[in-house]
Amino acid sequence: MECTSCNIGGGWVHFTNCIAYALETKKIDLTSPLMVRPKTGWKPKPVTDSYKRTKDWKYYIPVEQKLAQKEYKIRLSKGELGDLKSLPQSYIDLLLNTSQKNMTN
Repeated sequence: MECTSCNIGGGWVHFTNCIAYALETKKIDLTSPLMVRPKTGWKPKPVTDSYKRTKDWKYYIPVEQKLAQKEYKIRLSKGELGDLKSLPQSYIDLLLNTSQKNMTN
């Protein structure tokens, strides 16, 4: 059953505008304490490639652009893009062809 009250429509344009607004107004923070990975000694059995790749990430997602680029390239080479396949190519191009190096807070 689909939650019709959650379906606001508008597709990617509306979604990206909402995310951009939330980030710009600081209503959402991808580096908030809720997104910090807890310290744990847990390991999957058997240990997976994705675990090895992401176990040292501070957050649940790759918030640094360099990590995001690396993760995208690995998933692309393995054919495991998942939801990333639905991102517009212009977003992917921007991710791959820019750098976080000169950004200021």
